[in-house]
Amino acid sequence: MSNSISKIDKMITISSKCKDKALMDYLIDSYQSSTKCAVENILNMSIAVNEIDKKRRSKELNEFDVAYFCATVNLDSKSSTFRKFSKIGAHANNFKKYIDRLPSAYTVLYQITTLDSDRFLELIESDKISPSLSLESLKKIISPQISNINVDNANFKVVFNTKEISDETKKLLRETISSLVNRDDLEILVSEKNKRYFGSKVTFTKSTKIGSWSLRNVNN
Repeated sequence: MSNSISKIDKMITISSKCKDKALMDYLIDSYQSSTKCAVENILNMSIAVNEIDKKRRSKELNEFDVAYFCATVNLDSKSSTFRKFSKIGAHANNFKKYIDRLPSAYTVLYQITTLDSDRFLELIESDKISPSLSLESLKKIISPQISNINVDNANFKVVFNTKEISDETKKLLRETISSLVNRDDLEILVSEKNKRYFGSKVTFTKSTKIGSWSLRNVNN
């Protein structure tokens, strides 16, 4: 509460010193209205893409329906942009509650969809999510620094869905896994179901242990 009060007091002090406050209020309203319209446009576009995506998955639409839509709006159905718009569309109803406080860049909105609901509200209420928020700033807020990770006791899983991730991420995964498998000082734990994808240098197991890394595909 004290932070909110101090912010209001600060704005009152600043506004009292304006040379032409009426003009500033008009331009602020114009700017915020344009930002709001930009967010609304992104959300409406995303809702349409999400609808296409859902109906494609449920077989209510065929490949020609999707191809017609994508060709008309100049969007590749296999691109990361299509995937990001679809994900934003899935969160659109919740985003509309805070439309005046959201950034209009679809890449930033997509990153926000990766937050759980509690974290999202926390960042909204603390004004860390705002119309001017950049993707780089958001990543710094939500991602811990690598240097803070205690690798001596690291035990984690890399979970991914091959139908959802972009080609760029797939390439990065292939390069990363290949590099890790060829390290003599690391043990990669892989399920029996996935052993055909890996060489003999991995350990096939059903469990994980401290100090080991495991890779799991959510399609399995």
